[in-house]
Amino acid sequence: MSDNKSNHPENKKTEKQHSEGRREALKTIATIPVLGAMAYGVYQKKKNEHYNKVAGSIFNIESKPAVWMCRLTGKYLELVS
Repeated sequence: MSDNKSNHPENKKTEKQHSEGRREALKTIATIPVLGAMAYGVYQKKKNEHYNKVAGSIFNIESKPAVWMCRLTGKYLELVS
């Protein structure tokens, strides 16, 4: 009587469980770069918002549009702020 271990149903079950476990582990590992890229994007956005806020306070940049009055003097158009 020759016992071939790969033909036993118990061994097939454990092999299947191992392969499913490997698949799940690979799926989990594959998501790490995606999460890292998302975290880097959030970091860059926050950094840019901070620099824009600092630059706005240094140079007194306002989001309001500039209002100009026009006065026609002879041949020229004079802009008065």
